[in-house]
Amino acid sequence: VVVFDGAALEPCSAQVFGDGGLSESVQVTYSSNTDAGWGTAEASFGGDGNHSGSYASSGFQIMQADSYVSINCPSSVTFNGSAQEPCTAEVTGAGGLSQSLPVSYDSNVGAGSAMAQASFDGDGNHAGSGASTGFTIDPAASSTVITCPASVAHTGAALTPCTAQVTGDGGLSQSVAVVYSSNTDVGTATASASFAGDSDHSGSSDSVTFTITLPAGPTSCSSHGIGRYSIQMCWNPLVPPQGKVNRYRAYVYTAGTTTKLASCKASAADTGCVVKGGGKLTPATDYDVVVRARVELTAHQVLWSMYSALVRVSTLP
Repeated sequence: VVVFDGAALEPCSAQVFGDGGLSESVQVTYSSNTDAGWGTAEASFGGDGNHSGSYASSGFQIMQADSYVSINCPSSVTFNGSAQEPCTAEVTGAGGLSQSLPVSYDSNVGAGSAMAQASFDGDGNHAGSGASTGFTIDPAASSTVITCPASVAHTGAALTPCTAQVTGDGGLSQSVAVVYSSNTDVGTATASASFAGDSDHSGSSDSVTFTITLPAGPTSCSSHGIGRYSIQMCWNPLVPPQGKVNRYRAYVYTAGTTTKLASCKASAADTGCVVKGGGKLTPATDYDVVVRARVELTAHQVLWSMYSALVRVSTLP
């Protein structure tokens, strides 16, 4: 028995014997001695002056060679929602056998351990063989994004103006709960959201800030009463988004500065008041005037609204 190796196999020897000391090697000829199966060896002696010729033949078996299946896979791939088929397979063997093989998979969609297999059924000269190997499907990244307005007006209640969404490969797209801090009083509020991850995605988070502003202040009326040493302020009544106006106050500044010179106050029902200079206002002089409202949100919570827009006025000469 010999094993197929792709070459012509010549494993036999022949000897002729006879009386008078005849003993010598005889050349062997072969047929069917390459492929797996049965080969034939033949030898003949043509005779000599003292011996007649002779002939012999014998069969021998050529066994199938082993085949070897190898699978090549990356150590890991990343989840994308589709079946992952990252591997290649090849079978090799004696006699130049080398060909690609189809690969089959198990558990190759979700994150975790996946398996790849390939097999070769064999051929006339090679026995069948197979192989399997594992690879890892890593969780994909997720992305959590919070969307907030740049600012919202103060109402006295906790403000929750933001939304959050998490997305990821494989169709991940879902809302995420938003958690807030400092989201009641005027100032900077924070919104945070996090996704803990799932079997196919790693976790992610986001955090943004938004501004809680004072409500808009009252608007000045179209004209103010102007004297030489006084300014008659007027405004349109303010209707706050929450609560009610408690009172108003008007301020006079040196034009173009933040230097406050004088002020006057009025009740919630008033739409004007007179700012008298008291030696601080002078004739034929430019001043900036604003109105501010005191808003009572609840019985225990009061705030000043934002100022009205500045209005430039000039006292009489």
